[in-house]
Amino acid sequence: MRLRPLFCALALVVLGILAAPLFAHQPLIFDSLALASAVVGVAFLRRPALATSLLLLPFLLFAVGQTQRTLQPDALTLLAGRYQILSGRVETAPEPTRQGGLRFVLANPQGQTQVTTRTALPLPLHRGDFVTAHGRLELPPRATNPGEFDYRAYLLRQGIHTVLYANRVDMQLLLRRATPAERLRETIRSACHAHLSPENAGLLAGLLVSDRSQLPANLQDAFARTGTIHILSTSGLHLSVFAGILVALFGRGKPLPTLLALALLWTYALAAGTGGAVMRSAVMTTTLLLAPLLKREAEPLHTLAFAAILILLPEPLALYDPGTQLSFATVTTLVAWARPLENLLWPWEPEQRLLTRFFRACTVGLLIGLLAQVGSAPLVAYHYNLFSWVSPLANLPIAALAEALLLLGLAAVALPFLTPLWWLISVGLTLLKTLALAFAALPYAALSIASPPAELVLIWYAILLLPAPYVRVRLNRRRFRGAFLEEKV
Repeated sequence: MRLRPLFCALALVVLGILAAPLFAHQPLIFDSLALASAVVGVAFLRRPALATSLLLLPFLLFAVGQTQRTLQPDALTLLAGRYQILSGRVETAPEPTRQGGLRFVLANPQGQTQVTTRTALPLPLHRGDFVTAHGRLELPPRATNPGEFDYRAYLLRQGIHTVLYANRVDMQLLLRRATPAERLRETIRSACHAHLSPENAGLLAGLLVSDRSQLPANLQDAFARTGTIHILSTSGLHLSVFAGILVALFGRGKPLPTLLALALLWTYALAAGTGGAVMRSAVMTTTLLLAPLLKREAEPLHTLAFAAILILLPEPLALYDPGTQLSFATVTTLVAWARPLENLLWPWEPEQRLLTRFFRACTVGLLIGLLAQVGSAPLVAYHYNLFSWVSPLANLPIAALAEALLLLGLAAVALPFLTPLWWLISVGLTLLKTLALAFAALPYAALSIASPPAELVLIWYAILLLPAPYVRVRLNRRRFRGAFLEEKV
């Protein structure tokens, strides 16, 4: 296999992240060894086997060093246990808590801390704002019983070593030049709140720029219980639809239109956030758009591995992030099984009637929803102790309506003179909320279950993904043999 080293590099990066705590904390030594291995590998290019091994080894060494550097306690841990006044930038989109407050990550030169407010703030708070938080700084609680959820380990895997329970948060007005992505994010958010009710504006802001700060907790729970919470983040589905519109407008395969489409795509992606799902989707979409310019055919699994390396090398703790894990597991399952099962269940034929195409699209949609459930269910159970049997059914209408609202919302923001669009968007958002609440109200829509063992989750994905290449080859041979016999007859 020509691009097998790409998967080897990803495996070495993952191994380095997992093994980093086992070594002494010497990130500079590992970085030096990685550089030396790369230089020696280039010197031995005439010996392919040795050169390949030496050029792959830096992925392991650099992952170890970067992980150790990220896990090193920051200066805020020395201040834990006392009342503090911390100023910094809101690093993540604030999310409402069940108690009526907000939760977000505050970053300053001393480190990162997770801030939780007891009540809602008088002014809306957004990612990128500068605030001053007053409260008690503490270390996150550890697990007190074997098998219990370890909150400290959970936050540590995100690079967060402390928590601040704030009784006061003050906004800071700093004179600085906003980036184009920040201006676009604020423009979209302001347009939503100017034309829609607060609840609908919060929902549309979640669809467009992953801002759930103004979305009620009960509505978030409804999307979580139905397995459709992914529509409230700028994931691969949203960016794929956006990229499809750009390709339709500018064309594909020509340098200037492709670069223009990529500039708009990355501006929108950066405006929506810099989380793992957004970056993975943006990198994958970029690779797919650039492939024709480089006279290459983009292979989805190789693109996925390339995106994983680009995400994990600078931020190795993203490996432990539930959202990143779910994103990669779901996309890998769809890439491995969607096309073979679609061709087996209901192959596409050019002469199909319009009604037949509609029913085929519904069937394929249900198949994709089922595969997404199969690919994500073990991790959802492991991280969130939930199992939603309505997810494949709910995803078909909810995801389709969400993508339509995504396009309408972007068109309404880009073309402000089309004011009737906002009425249509309001109707669609009301229908979207109704569908989510209706599916969530079904009996046993989401079951609370115990977290399965990590070993069992790994076995599940091994059984799910390893046979996929063999099945794909067998189905292709079967289709080729059938087409050959039909042509011969």
